[in-house]
Amino acid sequence: MSRPQNQIQTIMNFPFFVAEQDSAGAGIIMLIVQLVVGFIYFLPAYIGRNKRNFNGILVLNLFLGWTVVGWVIALVWAVTKDPGEH
Repeated sequence: MSRPQNQIQTIMNFPFFVAEQDSAGAGIIMLIVQLVVGFIYFLPAYIGRNKRNFNGILVLNLFLGWTVVGWVIALVWAVTKDPGEH
């Protein structure tokens, strides 16, 4: 049995229908949440920006930061002092 034409049209337009009902306030809130989460995600790289091994911290944070273990290792690496630094 085939679907009526109006049901097919509704299914095909579903993502656009939902997008039309979004309010600007919800979009702004989502943007703020994404910025905060992004800052927290790259916090180890930000803390270690002046370290000698910054590139290593950044690469570790970028590729393994999504795992809790990778993020913690990058954070510990970022806060440890470089050898010879007092």
